[in-house]
Amino acid sequence: MMNRRLFGLVALGAVVACGGDTESGMPKRVTIVPQQNLGAFGEVRVLADGRVLYPKYVEGKAAIHIANADGTGERRISFGVWDFGTPLLSPDGRWVAFARDAGGQSDAVVVALDSAVERIAAGTVADERPTGWLADGSLLVIVSGAAGGQPFRYDMANGSLSPLFAVRGSVDAYPSPDGKLVAYQLTLDGKNTLWAYDLAAKAHRQLTTEGFERINARPFSPDGKYLAYQSTRTGTSDMWRLEMASGDRLQLTADIAEDNGAVWAPDSKRLAFVSQRGGQPDIWVLGAGESDIQRITDDAVAEYPGAWTPDGSAIYVSASRGNSHLYSIPSDAGAPSALTSGDWGVLPPISGGGPGYPVDISRDGQQVAYAGNANGDPDVWAVNVAGGAPRLIAGGPSVDVSPSWSPDGRSVAFASTRSGNPDVWIAPVDSGAPRQVTDWQGADFSPQWSPTGDLVAFVSDRDAPVADLWVASAIGGAPRRLTTLGSVQPFHRWSPDGKWLLFTAASPGGKGPGAYVVPASGGAPRQIGPVPSIYPTWSPDGREVLLHPCRQGYCNTEIWSFEGKFARALSTDSVVYEFVAAASPDASTVAIARQDLTGDGSDVMHLRPAGGGPPKVLPRPPGYSMNLIGWAAGGRALIAIGSLYGAQVQRITVPPPRQ
Repeated sequence: MMNRRLFGLVALGAVVACGGDTESGMPKRVTIVPQQNLGAFGEVRVLADGRVLYPKYVEGKAAIHIANADGTGERRISFGVWDFGTPLLSPDGRWVAFARDAGGQSDAVVVALDSAVERIAAGTVADERPTGWLADGSLLVIVSGAAGGQPFRYDMANGSLSPLFAVRGSVDAYPSPDGKLVAYQLTLDGKNTLWAYDLAAKAHRQLTTEGFERINARPFSPDGKYLAYQSTRTGTSDMWRLEMASGDRLQLTADIAEDNGAVWAPDSKRLAFVSQRGGQPDIWVLGAGESDIQRITDDAVAEYPGAWTPDGSAIYVSASRGNSHLYSIPSDAGAPSALTSGDWGVLPPISGGGPGYPVDISRDGQQVAYAGNANGDPDVWAVNVAGGAPRLIAGGPSVDVSPSWSPDGRSVAFASTRSGNPDVWIAPVDSGAPRQVTDWQGADFSPQWSPTGDLVAFVSDRDAPVADLWVASAIGGAPRRLTTLGSVQPFHRWSPDGKWLLFTAASPGGKGPGAYVVPASGGAPRQIGPVPSIYPTWSPDGREVLLHPCRQGYCNTEIWSFEGKFARALSTDSVVYEFVAAASPDASTVAIARQDLTGDGSDVMHLRPAGGGPPKVLPRPPGYSMNLIGWAAGGRALIAIGSLYGAQVQRITVPPPRQ
């Protein structure tokens, strides 16, 4: 199931155009900003005639819209409860495919562009999302969560859905422009390799073997000759190009910083991508290689390339409205105070990471560890709740994220790519070099230090198509596997006594995510609460679990017993999306983060009595969206990530290639 809160954080407006130049010497920008109280979000797609497609929040729901390039002539074309994701126009221009939240899982939906008549292309109990059309628009490629993630084909003529192919492992598949091939990323045994499937010959061809490769949406060049991908074989992400006819591979970037997110230009010769090489995430355009790279943006606000204009003279990007920073909010509803500030950002909760990642509050409630890009790439920092300058805990050219405090507050566990791929490391807070806890060729991530101080739980893709829960000794040694579900999500929490781990994973039958507990000493996982449920957390005494069951596209906060019995609901609103809750240390109050579906769609925080009752709405700076991290300072304050709500779609002129 897709978390709508995540899309609200990167909201894209596509309605009102205004012009302006960026800083001196940089290409001209034209910014499209959100209308008042009507936040658009998701990735914009540009049609051949210059019109744009985008999802947009309106009246407590979300729908796909189309508008002219200047924002005029806006028209709604879908009418679900929550239609999100990237809208994909069929080659004949008649249909738009997108993903819809169907109350626990996503369905693949196709809607007629002119009449808004729709059909469900894939609507099982598993997650399904469209990834691309074949050249004639007769077939739609859909990736389904069934069997761990496999590709399907939807026939527009007869409405049938059938497997495209089946392989061991999990795939992410995208068709070529001529519709003859499907490129896919295969995740298997902790490795990510790239393959091509010939639709006519029904044959697979392996394209890479290293195991560190990934592709983004639309990896094929428009002429179909090349495949763009990214590899972390050197320890940081670089852009590569593969020639489909010969299989020859060419490394396009070799900077020590992270390069990813490639989007092909219409001429099939240039790529727009995101790079940290300038000390912050900015948009760059690549021509023939490192000697032909031009910087397109130069500011601390994060931008991500979405699509080129049809003539290749400009690109559309998603630009944040401001940087995310940490705030302390008194639990008596006093004014928020900023713990961090500046022309950089704290990494917000991200897809798959769940609320609270990459931020953690120390056990005594006096310090906050976070991942921030003040030095140009994600590093682990700590700041006192009472205020003061942040302190660097772990930094360098690697990606260092997901901090977790030791019980004594003297060390922080975190995930880092400093060994060449994500592993678990531990760093002392005061001084000293980090030490490596896990060493695996795949990904070990999302560490959580046990309350007893002797173990670190983490999620790993070792020996699993997707991921499972593991534990390792905090002083090193062979990790021990706790689950064999193959679908554990990165959000997991220790029980207060350190005997259990609470986590989310795909439920049997593909009905969406379920909440589970598993003994830390080993044993079978046990499901708690209804399906689907998102982001479960413990009560302070460990006897109850706070869940967020989702029904018909909306989610409420409920309390369930450790034995899996419903206790009470903390909110009864019918149109609400609540996504994280945290009980105060004395268990009297529950803080809840929820999306404001009746307002502008931003995130707000409520305080509710644990036994039920009317909420107290916590204040926030005007125009800001506040995401709950948890309680601090003995229950006297709450920690939140705050950022200006929404983002902007900007059209940026691209200079001609250097000669």
